[in-house]
Amino acid sequence: MVGHSLGAFSAALMAGATLRPGIEQRCHQALDSLVLFNSSQLLQCQLAPSLPPPLPPQEGVAAVVLLNSFGSLGWDVNGLSGMRLPLLSVAGSLDLITPPGPEQLRPFLETPHPHSRLALIDGASHFSPIRVAAEEEVLFGIGEALVGVDPPRIQHAISQLTTDFISGLEQNRPLASQHLRVSGVNVRLIDRAQARTVL
Repeated sequence: MVGHSLGAFSAALMAGATLRPGIEQRCHQALDSLVLFNSSQLLQCQLAPSLPPPLPPQEGVAAVVLLNSFGSLGWDVNGLSGMRLPLLSVAGSLDLITPPGPEQLRPFLETPHPHSRLALIDGASHFSPIRVAAEEEVLFGIGEALVGVDPPRIQHAISQLTTDFISGLEQNRPLASQHLRVSGVNVRLIDRAQARTVL
């Protein structure tokens, strides 16, 4: 199962991630001291009143890929501890919407599956996974600072990482933690133990 942004949040819930009670209180605290470096917290607080009760993990899902995910106020200190499936969490170094530290790295620390990996892509932004065909009309344009570096190359790197992740699971050979260059893009691939050294 693959999801991007809000879709990644939904995919995490469907894969067994559990919301910690008290999100409304955490939202009040976050909004009282909100600094404009994590705008996803605004969306999380808007979603808080309508979040679903805990969901049973969906049958037939073997792994989860979360692109530019969020949910730090929902998961809180438990992170993604409820997700028993192998996870590939993809973060962009230039993501100003769901910053990698609070929204991907910290939740990843509690992921229990030993084959789970976090990929930090250098030069990727929140919008890097999105492709708009040349003939499509867009509602609004955003500058290069928000788009990130060369989206087609980032998309190819994400596709390759996802393919390698799934193939590794099928062969019971998890991705090695390493620095990679994929499609001309620098990627730091880390496991949970290495993630703890980053914070």
